Amino acid sequence: MKYIDPLKTSLVFAALTVLLSGCFHGGSSDHSATTDELVTTEPQSSSTPEPTTTTPDTETPSTETPDTEASNTDATQTDTPATAEPKIITLDATAGGLGTTASDPKNKFTYFNVESGKVVELTDAEAESSSSWHIAFKRTSVKTNSGISGPAGVKAGVADSQASFYDDAGQPVASLFLNATADSELAAFDTIVTIDDVVMMTDKAQPIISGGGGDTSWFSYNAMTHQLTAKPDNWWLLRGADGLTYAKFHTLSIDHKSYAFEFEFQLTDPTTAQFDTAPTVWSTTIANGQGSTCFDIDTASEVDCTNNSTSWDLMLELAGRSWNLWTNGGIQGAGKGAAFGPFDTATADSYITGTQSPGGEPITSHYSADKKGGIFSEQSWYAYAVTQQPADHGIYPNFRVYVLDAGEKQYKVQLLDYYDASGLSGYITLRYQPL
Repeated sequence: MKYIDPLKTSLVFAALTVLLSGCFHGGSSDHSATTDELVTTEPQSSSTPEPTTTTPDTETPSTETPDTEASNTDATQTDTPATAEPKIITLDATAGGLGTTASDPKNKFTYFNVESGKVVELTDAEAESSSSWHIAFKRTSVKTNSGISGPAGVKAGVADSQASFYDDAGQPVASLFLNATADSELAAFDTIVTIDDVVMMTDKAQPIISGGGGDTSWFSYNAMTHQLTAKPDNWWLLRGADGLTYAKFHTLSIDHKSYAFEFEFQLTDPTTAQFDTAPTVWSTTIANGQGSTCFDIDTASEVDCTNNSTSWDLMLELAGRSWNLWTNGGIQGAGKGAAFGPFDTATADSYITGTQSPGGEPITSHYSADKKGGIFSEQSWYAYAVTQQPADHGIYPNFRVYVLDAGEKQYKVQLLDYYDASGLSGYITLRYQPL
């Protein structure tokens, strides 16, 4: 029988015990520590999420291109606004294209939700009671979900007016408009980090024939005397409620105390289809400065606004401090009325018809109806025909930076273009980012 040394045997068992303990007990302890570490650090991770592409929920999908290779994820995910990158999206705001009939379902605003980054499919009537959108576009028109436009209370303001794009007289500086790009104006966008000190406003009814007493208004307002006077050097081309008749007009006089007004028209001569140089003057008074009165350019006479709701062409409305001229179209009246202007007297004289420019180009697409709007109407996102050449009918963005206050969240937006890659108009390219 072979002899086994008890001391050696105990040493071997002791060694095996230590070894096995390290393999099982110690390994389990290391793994538990690693798991605890991952649970602690995972929610604090600041790694950039994978790029995502958001496709608007539209019949014709719009394209979205992130500003950077690593875009923020969809707003419904867990990214915080502080780390979200700006996004760029192109929206089809053509409203069916030029010449689309009023009854065409495509002839409507395109409604956009800046949180989800998607188009919301709504009719204009549905949008008036829906809180699912923030901002909407229809060709050059922009509205927010607030005031007269919707129930969500989305306020908007201008955070950077890009004042250098205009000269001291308020006219566009052509060289800046022609050379500015989305890249060159990114710095203006990046600078805005808060809505503090920005004057915010909600949407309201806005006539295309501008009031307010400013440079483009049909009257002047003296802040010292609080008197309103006519601005006879501002002219408009007017399209009638039937969509076929045209006139050009300006304000001749205003008697602020008696609420008496005179407007001078050059109506279309049916035999020549040109403006008659012999003036037609509409003299009207609104008792006590409250109410409205209307003019029909077909009959060259004042008419009752209510009883002639489909035939009046220009409405003068006084409502307290709000003095407005409305066309019979858009949000006032059921007609196809609209206006184009203002022009100074010399330019207005060069228009001999309401359908062609002095150079002979068609201009019917340049008429606009009264609309719902707010800051985007009062401080426009674009300038028209900055080269002042007869063939220039272009829309040029001024790259102003606007901010939206949607209550719990705020956003900044910048309109970058009005044309798609092929040059078709009505395609709004928008840069936006949460603040």
